[in-house]
Amino acid sequence: MTTLTFTHDVQDRAWSALTEYASRFDEVVPTLMFIFFGERVAALPDERRREITADEQLWAYFSAWFILEVEFGGLNVTDDFIEKFGRFRSRAEIAYLRAMRRSRVRLYEVQAVTTDVGLRVRDCVSGEAIEVRERLFTHEAVEGMVVPLRLRADADGATVIDGTVLGGFDHRDKEMILAKLAASGEELDPTVAIAQCWVEKYFLAAPPILYTTTGEPTMLCSARYAILDEASLHAALRPVRSMHRDDERTYTWVRGRGRVVHATLRIDGSQLVVETFSEKRHAATRQLLESRCGEAVLRFCGADTEEPMEALKRHRAEPANEKPRAPDVEALSLLEALVLNELEERYYRAWIDTPLPALLDKTPRQAAGMRSLRGILVNLIKDFSVDSKRREKRGEAACDFASMWRELRINPENPHDMRKRIVKAKTVGVGGAIYQLKIVLSRSKPAIWRRLLVDAAEPLDRVHMILNAAMGWLDGHLHGFEVNGVHYGVRHPNEGWSTGHDERKFRLRDLSLPADGSFGYNYDFGDG
Repeated sequence: MTTLTFTHDVQDRAWSALTEYASRFDEVVPTLMFIFFGERVAALPDERRREITADEQLWAYFSAWFILEVEFGGLNVTDDFIEKFGRFRSRAEIAYLRAMRRSRVRLYEVQAVTTDVGLRVRDCVSGEAIEVRERLFTHEAVEGMVVPLRLRADADGATVIDGTVLGGFDHRDKEMILAKLAASGEELDPTVAIAQCWVEKYFLAAPPILYTTTGEPTMLCSARYAILDEASLHAALRPVRSMHRDDERTYTWVRGRGRVVHATLRIDGSQLVVETFSEKRHAATRQLLESRCGEAVLRFCGADTEEPMEALKRHRAEPANEKPRAPDVEALSLLEALVLNELEERYYRAWIDTPLPALLDKTPRQAAGMRSLRGILVNLIKDFSVDSKRREKRGEAACDFASMWRELRINPENPHDMRKRIVKAKTVGVGGAIYQLKIVLSRSKPAIWRRLLVDAAEPLDRVHMILNAAMGWLDGHLHGFEVNGVHYGVRHPNEGWSTGHDERKFRLRDLSLPADGSFGYNYDFGDG
């Protein structure tokens, strides 16, 4: 008996014949496109709708769904083709088409990658782990990335990837897709949910509003001034301490403690070109130049402004320059790369204790102990980690986020399980010291209380989290400890307030509590 193999030639012949046959069902395509792309796309103007449906990746994704998965009037294109024309195709071609017919697109999270060999993925809905034989995609895939894949059985039974891979998904997209599937029960096709999420993200989402580091809306401003006396221009700018002369024809205006670049000035022939990133900075630069130089030296000619997203759209529409250009800057040296990596590591160490809008102005350390925010935090760190691993795969300097998981006491293998945070506090003792704490809610009748075993080495911010978990609170309010008249709590030096000594710097054992001693813990200062 001949052994079947799904060679590229077999796959190409089978798929070509099948797609040609599928053209007989063009009359149902508009209805299926409405289902696949969704009502928002259907309501768009014709030109915009055609732009979306003409996307090459998206159309290939739709075609595979229509041909392999959809049943209309009790009919599927692939089944009908095999029934009518199967006897005219090779046994390998029909076996391949049947394997494709059984395949489905699902959302997966990559768990492990072995280059040129394969990868292990986890189904984001069922949780099933699947070993996949693959070569090309292993050069792109990294642990933790979210990707929709069509998996099928190969001729020898191994699981392989087939069809178009829609990239660009992150963990926030994953949660959105899973929420849609959960809300619809079994009515929404996962392939359709994935496609609609991709369309929303890359075609329908409102462009982001960008801001400068000083809080103004970003606007690309380019102003032109006629130079009437170049020597006097240089003489006028020389005394400005914040104006740095880069070379004979360029200046950089740097202001503030943060050394923010407000404008770049470039002499271009008989003109001075001034570029800024906001209209406010443009106005400030113009005021500086006119007050320093005067009309005898410099005359304002006009300014052009452009929003960043419009500039990006225009840049993408411009024809590519086929002539190779010399790089604007030299490649980073090893030393420079190491310095940048150290700066990034330092940034993420501070990030853990920085209030974030995405976490409702909680710090990642606080969010790690809150069930309502923990999922958002986990997805943020996973996306950071995926981006870092991609850079590492390209041979660039990258951060290791393993230390962040440890610092936040989160197990990346089971990040949503909060029980380990409490169990660890009960059972692990550094130096053998364990405190037995009886927590009594003041003014409660009958008394509401908890008994806890807490490691003496726990810092007070962790004790705060343990108390919240034990009482079923969500860390939604300010809090503070009071021990022998001394207060410990959250410090916000940048905002000019605190609730006592910085609780992160003191451990439970530092309080020198006697065996029968007590201390106060205040949660939600508004309610007392």
